[in-house]
Amino acid sequence: TVISTNGSIQKGIRIDSAGRVITPYQPAFYAYRSGDGNVGGDQDLSCNVADVNIGGHYNTSNFRFTAPVAGTYSFTFHAMNNQTNPGSSTIFIQKNGVNYHYFHIVNSHPSSSSSTVIMTLAVGDYIFCHGSNFHWNGGSQNKYPTFCGHLLG
Repeated sequence: TVISTNGSIQKGIRIDSAGRVITPYQPAFYAYRSGDGNVGGDQDLSCNVADVNIGGHYNTSNFRFTAPVAGTYSFTFHAMNNQTNPGSSTIFIQKNGVNYHYFHIVNSHPSSSSSTVIMTLAVGDYIFCHGSNFHWNGGSQNKYPTFCGHLLG
């Protein structure tokens, strides 16, 4: 059975025969930046590897998540400060190209921080992260910075 509201079909939301809501294609992603190094000036987080990308809505070329359905989403980003720069790191999350939220990471090494935001998105809204004075270390074990998100409902 497909749930409909006012005659419109909500893609991906189904009810099984026991009455449980199932969402097998619920948008979700977990991405990180490959390689390693330090960034001094303002730059995108370039999370170009996606270990999880249900629905393919996170783009590893332009580093954006684009909402396929309207709803409430949760996004978390994690970063480490620049190992060679004494200044603090600043990480921004943008919604449709406009700064939505930011956080700082103190200037002592090694310091890292995470932040989570919950926001309402319309179909086609996109989320993007950038920052300054951060370190990255990709690979199978050291994954940072990271950027992840999923549809809550």
